[in-house]
Amino acid sequence: MNAKNISTTIICLFRLSGIDRWEGITTSLGNGGYVSYYFSSKTYTDSTLNDGIMFYYGGSEWRGFDPVSNKMYLLNNGVKSLDIDFNVAPGSTFPGGFGKGATVSVSGTNDKRTFQGTYGFWPSTDYSVTYQRDIGPTFSRSYMVMSGNWSEFRTSMISQLRTKLNGEILYTPHGHNPGVSFTPIISPSNTFSVLFNVNASHSLNGTISPYVPSFNYLDTLIMEYYYSNGVDSTDIYTFKKKAFALNQFTCEFDSSLLRNGYHLKYRMMVRDKSIVPKFAYSPSDQSFYTLHIEVPVGVENEILPDNFFQIAAYPNPFNNSTTLQIDHFESGEVTVNIYSLTGEKAMEPVLIHKEVGTLILPIEFKSQPSGIYLADINFVSSSGKNAQETSKTGVFKIGE
Repeated sequence: MNAKNISTTIICLFRLSGIDRWEGITTSLGNGGYVSYYFSSKTYTDSTLNDGIMFYYGGSEWRGFDPVSNKMYLLNNGVKSLDIDFNVAPGSTFPGGFGKGATVSVSGTNDKRTFQGTYGFWPSTDYSVTYQRDIGPTFSRSYMVMSGNWSEFRTSMISQLRTKLNGEILYTPHGHNPGVSFTPIISPSNTFSVLFNVNASHSLNGTISPYVPSFNYLDTLIMEYYYSNGVDSTDIYTFKKKAFALNQFTCEFDSSLLRNGYHLKYRMMVRDKSIVPKFAYSPSDQSFYTLHIEVPVGVENEILPDNFFQIAAYPNPFNNSTTLQIDHFESGEVTVNIYSLTGEKAMEPVLIHKEVGTLILPIEFKSQPSGIYLADINFVSSSGKNAQETSKTGVFKIGE
């Protein structure tokens, strides 16, 4: 039995194709004490044929696999170079790997192998990648040293879609799940415009704790609802938005239906961006909450939620001063912070007491440059309710 047949039996690598997709989390470390995380996604789209091998572009590289030689290649400016030789058994080495001419050592087992090498860059880089039978690349590590400073990047797979040598499509699911928590609206409601507060989460948060992730989950928050009178029901309507840790949005419902004996059936769910999407529901059993809306006779849609809160600036744009108008039903304490778009404080915080209704607050700028400034308003009512709003106050233009 020749070496090629032995290696083909030992490890199964997937044929790259235009539908391949790979997702992972990269942990970035450094001797300066920093630790950060980011989400990485690689989709193989564009393709080109070179030397009888089909190369696909994913991330920032052209990569192709030759099932005849059982080798992976990189393509740079039309020049093919060896990436990984899967013919080499654990405990051995092969020259010219990683497209850098590195000597690569092979370790592991028949089902899981790690390829590791060192090549001169930055000025010294250690690189390793682990492949698993019927899955492909699951982990990579780059370690770079320069003038006593070092950086390390570790990337672990979350999910991937690969095409096997026989053309079979394989999806490798991950174990991380989205989540959603929501407190149902008090029924009956006295307004057709209802405010919802929904918390979206992801079990990846626990994986990277205690550090705050810098990548974007790209999960989607979805509200599904329909109207029912116990006999008839309407179609299901959907409301979608990017999922954050805390989501607040207002839905205005069809008053004509609700005035004619219909009530609202609704549920919240979060969908992740996996190749095979995962969902989390509230209620968890995928049933629907029921909301009755009872607006007093003669009152249209003028009754606002208890935590109604508005701010406005006038004039806007302004020169060196403007006036903030802050509206809330109750009296309480207002804290005002003004920030530039880069997060720098433009003035000292203002703490002031407001009575029921509208507060008029003059704001004066002194030496700030032109630009857009954000007013961050925090309001604590006398009854203990808390409301917060951030709004663009305007464009500050000196000398105009």
